[in-house]
Amino acid sequence: ADKKNKAILVANINDVNEYVGIECLRNTDEGALYSVHKVKQGGLLYVFYDNYDWNKNLANKSIIRWFYVRERLSFSDFKALDKGIDTIDDAIAINKAEQIYLNIFRAAPAYWDKEVLYTTHYLEDGILEVGYKLIDGELIFSDIYLTENFDCPDLDESRYHPYNARILDIDWLE
Repeated sequence: ADKKNKAILVANINDVNEYVGIECLRNTDEGALYSVHKVKQGGLLYVFYDNYDWNKNLANKSIIRWFYVRERLSFSDFKALDKGIDTIDDAIAINKAEQIYLNIFRAAPAYWDKEVLYTTHYLEDGILEVGYKLIDGELIFSDIYLTENFDCPDLDESRYHPYNARILDIDWLE
């Protein structure tokens, strides 16, 4: 089958290896398991996988979250955004990686809540969530939340498991 013309469901580390390849896989002392991927358009993609003690099979490690990072940013870079006034385009001017969420929102509207869009970003000082409300066809900045301890729980699990998603210093985008 022609992989380029098929929708690809990537759910675990084995799928990532098959469709993208894994050149760099890290397992941190704090318990994070992640892969680092160079993106041809620039930047890095970090893919985090479950690393539960009960799941010993590496091929079955599920994806917890992914982050596309085009530039090193911190929470202070986003403080200029005004709730209820600025749009996703204003956020894209701060962080080019925000564009991927807008592209997915437009291309696959059934995947998202039609009234709200939340995006996640990997920053130097934590994991940032940015919220937008769809008002008159425009995504308006409405919410912002920083998780400073890099806690990145698996949202598909029935109970909360802390997950320290701090990457190693050598894996930061230069």
